[in-house]
Amino acid sequence: MLKIALTGHRPNKLAGYKTNPVATYIYRWIAIQLVKLLKENEKIECISGMALGCDTIFAAVTMLLKQKYPDDVKLTVALPYEDHGSNWPDVSKKYHDKIVKSADTIELVCSGSYSNWKLLKRDEWMVDHCDVLLAIWNGKKDGGTWHTIKYAQSKNKPIIFINEKKLNSFVDVANKIEESK
Repeated sequence: MLKIALTGHRPNKLAGYKTNPVATYIYRWIAIQLVKLLKENEKIECISGMALGCDTIFAAVTMLLKQKYPDDVKLTVALPYEDHGSNWPDVSKKYHDKIVKSADTIELVCSGSYSNWKLLKRDEWMVDHCDVLLAIWNGKKDGGTWHTIKYAQSKNKPIIFINEKKLNSFVDVANKIEESK
């Protein structure tokens, strides 16, 4: 079974929290990558770090694939701390709970409540437990996504990158649409 983790940005770096061309592009890109990897490996386990944005999109696509291929697709959620998601808006909290309930495995990486270092520890745990990393990265060398990419590179993990130029062009379009409202 091929284990796949994902690193990616939160919505504030990808044109916001509303449905927009960026989210659509990310959903499709993740679906294409997972279907391709499933065909190549017969069984996959997807490890989601459960942050708002790319992580929850990754989990959503995995849940859809699990419905179609229940014996071949597994979902692991890697929670960085015990009360993860409890301070999210109600809609997001319900979605978080739905994903966690549908997971085949729940991994609590750090005990206790929120601390920023626990997010990085969760990211490192995911890299340590995956065979390949999907990266939705805007090219900026800062933040958790960049930290996770550098960590994966130091561990010689294969990384499949989204097309950075396309991603950034979708972000630009979504931002212009939002500004024109």
